[in-house]
Amino acid sequence: MALSPLVKQVLLMPGVRIALKAKAEEIAATARKLATGHGSLASSITIDYPNKWDIEVILEHPHVVSIEYGHYSKNKAGQILGYVQGLHIMRDTAHIHK
Repeated sequence: MALSPLVKQVLLMPGVRIALKAKAEEIAATARKLATGHGSLASSITIDYPNKWDIEVILEHPHVVSIEYGHYSKNKAGQILGYVQGLHIMRDTAHIHK
């Protein structure tokens, strides 16, 4: 979705940027809390600034899809052992902060 010039101007106001960064930190803290107990997964949750308007809370991990949504587990012979449920960290975080 393209941002209007007015929205872009508002998003760059110092008070708005401070509030958005604080909200991103709050969301990231919730996601890290939900990831606690799963090894170093909490450290894979970061805040990114892809451009001067957007702020993203990201679960950045090589196996992010399997972690978030689940996957089938296989043995060394390739036989499927069963389904491992996803952790749904980012989904649950979004529900908490809606």
